[in-house]
This record gives sequence, structure tokens and C-alpha cells, in this order.
Amino acid sequence: MKLLTTTHKIKQSLISLCRIIPIEKITVKKLIEFTSISRATFYKYYTNLTEVWQQITQDVLFEMSVLKKEPYIEFSFSDIQLLEQLAQYIHNRQFVIQMLLSKNGDPEFLEKWEQQMKHIILTYLNDKNSYDIQKREEMSEFLAIGTVHKIIKAIYSNNPEHLLSILITTQDILFSFSNEKRCDYKYKRDGQEKRY
Repeated sequence: MKLLTTTHKIKQSLISLCRIIPIEKITVKKLIEFTSISRATFYKYYTNLTEVWQQITQDVLFEMSVLKKEPYIEFSFSDIQLLEQLAQYIHNRQFVIQMLLSKNGDPEFLEKWEQQMKHIILTYLNDKNSYDIQKREEMSEFLAIGTVHKIIKAIYSNNPEHLLSILITTQDILFSFSNEKRCDYKYKRDGQEKRY
């Protein structure tokens, strides 16, 4: 339990510290002081800041893939409620995502996110078995990269409403690949009803 509490405290402190000083100015020493832990405690769990960012990456990607923990439900493009939850999660964690994408964050975050999105899309396409495996691989990679980059653009332009729209567009493309029909979805935002 102490491991979870200490590592969680270090990760949360790093994120909080990024809100106070620029990420490129954060050092292990500053993080240790801010977290109120000893140098030995930090180095017991991590060797550098990159390892902390990599652990945050794992947390974020896991939370994106499993939006409901009870019961355990993996993310899928088939469920509009999961799309809404993912859009909300990304909006709530956009600061952390921006930090992970920065040059001082986790250099592997973007590629890992794209790979996770590709896996989710490929799983959907494999279930539909509409195309040969090589075609499904190419389609899922192309759509995953496009989806992730559109989400990043929405994050940096501070446009949270656009996040759900991007995910629904990806869903529409997937449905068109499998000749599946979807219902029109109603979504309330700021008191206005929108249809997708």
C-alpha cells in the first residue's frame, strides 16, 4: 500500500508542479522538495523524471481504455456512452495530456496512444471481419493516427465540444467500413441539444 501511496503522491506532485512552473524547469530536486519526500524515497521508485512521466502515461492510457471499472468494461466505438465518457475523460485530463506530449514529458506517449487506438479500432474491424487482415491493419492504423491527432488539435485549441464529435466521426467511419447503421444520437451540451 505504501508503494501505491508514494508513487501516486510523486505523480500527482509532478502534475501539480507543472501548473506552477514550466515543465522544462522542473528537476528531480524541485519535485522532491515540492513533494516533501527524501531523495532516497524518490530514487527507491524512479531513476529520473522520464520514468515518472512514463508511469503517468501508463495510467492515462489504462484509464482511457477502461472507462468503467465496475463492472470492468473496455472502451469500444460501438457504445455512444463510452464515447461520451472518453471525450469527458480527455477533457478532464487535457492538461496532463499536454504535459505528456511536451518535449519534457514522455517521448513515447504519442506513439503509445496511437497504438492503443489502433488496437481498439482493429478489434472492432476484426469483429466485423469485413476486409482481409492486411487491409484491416492499414485501415486501423490510418484511422487511429487521424483520430488521435484530431483529438490533440481539439485539446490545444481548447475545444472540448469537438472531442465527442471527433470520436463520433471515427465511429461513423468504422460503421461505414462494416456497412453497419447507427441511430442518431442526441447529446445535450450547454442546454442545447445536438444530433450526431
